[in-house]
Amino acid sequence: MIDPLDSPALVTAKSAGAVLSAEDKKFLTIVYALFALGFFFGISFFIGAMLAHIKKADAGSIIAKEHYRFQIRTFWFSLPWIVIGTISFWLIVGFFILAGVGLWILWRVLKGWTRLSSERGVYSN
Repeated sequence: MIDPLDSPALVTAKSAGAVLSAEDKKFLTIVYALFALGFFFGISFFIGAMLAHIKKADAGSIIAKEHYRFQIRTFWFSLPWIVIGTISFWLIVGFFILAGVGLWILWRVLKGWTRLSSERGVYSN
């Protein structure tokens, strides 16, 4: 009987570094949690981004590298909009900018965290 865990596709994926280590999963979870806490304590959003930058070089799998890239891009793409929304908040349009950025960040955190929990990459599969 053939063991499905020894299928060529899975062996190739394992050898290509597609298996997520426990340490990578722990730090990725911490970064997603810090991003989520950023809605209440803004500084945790910055701490999460710093941690993602630091740990990206140590990522042991393709999946972990995808998640770190996703987290870093979430931070850097949202930062200018957060600044613009904060500056223009008194014009009322800033409120809508901040609301849009907040929803976008929330969507990315939920998407990333959900895919991480099932040990899937963010961009692949």
